[in-house]
Amino acid sequence: MMADHTHKVFGLGLSRTGTTSLGTALNRIGINTIHYPYDAVTQRELEMGSGTLSILNNYQAIVDISVVPFYRQLDRAYPGSRFILTVRDVTGWLTSVGKHLEKLAEIWESLDPQFRVFSKFIIERVYGSMKFDAAHFQAVYEAHLADVREYFRHRPADLLILNISDSDVWVHLCPFLGVPVPNEDFPRKHDSRESQVWLDTLAAVQTEIASVIPARSRFILVDQNALTDAMFDDRIVAPLVHGGMPANDKQAMTALECLKADG
Repeated sequence: MMADHTHKVFGLGLSRTGTTSLGTALNRIGINTIHYPYDAVTQRELEMGSGTLSILNNYQAIVDISVVPFYRQLDRAYPGSRFILTVRDVTGWLTSVGKHLEKLAEIWESLDPQFRVFSKFIIERVYGSMKFDAAHFQAVYEAHLADVREYFRHRPADLLILNISDSDVWVHLCPFLGVPVPNEDFPRKHDSRESQVWLDTLAAVQTEIASVIPARSRFILVDQNALTDAMFDDRIVAPLVHGGMPANDKQAMTALECLKADG
C-alpha cells in the first residue's frame, strides 16, 4: 500500500502516547513523516475544515495531535489512507500529559510565537483547555478512543491500534502499512525528554540567528518546514525551496542561483 505515495498515514494518538516513537519508526521504514506540524499555513488549512493540507505535498505522514480532531475530514480528503491510534495505560498517560502541560506553561513566553498560537489552538480543540484536570483529561482520552473505534468499526483494515510499549510493534505496524519488517529494534523514544530537547532547540536557533544575522537582513533557510518566519522577528527569511527540501542537487543549485540573482 505504501508504495503509492498518494495514500497518507495519520497518527491519531494523543500526545504522550508514543507519537515521537511512531514518527521515528515511520521515517525508518521509508515513510516521510512530520511530527506535530504547527506552521501558520497548516493551522489555517485545519481551521478551514476541508481536510486538504499543503504540507502533505512534502510528507506522507503526520503524527501527534496536530491532526487528531480532523481525522474525519482527512479521511475524506485522502481516501485509501491509513490511521494509527497509539494508546497507553491511562494512569501513566495522565501523569505524563500533566507534567508536559506544566512544563509548557513554565517556558511558554520563551517559545516561538507561532508555536504558541498553534499549540493553544490545537490543545484547546483536543482537550477543551490548556489547564490540566485529571478527571476531564481522562474523559477526553476515553472518548477519543471510543470515537475512533466507532468511526472505523466497519473498516478495520484502515485502523491500527498500537501500544508502543508492546514487544512486537514492528510485527503489527509493518504488515498494516505493507512494508517489510526492518532488522532493528523499534525506536522507543521518551516523549517528554524528546519534546524538551525540541523546545530547547527552538530557543537555541532563535538565539543563534539573532547573534549572527543583523536585524532587517535576509538569510537563506533550509529547515524541512520545522521553523516559521515568526521566529526571526525583523530578519527576513528566504527559504531555499518553498514547502520543504530540494528534491535533488540540481534543484538546490538552481534555487541558490535564483536567490543570488534576487540579491
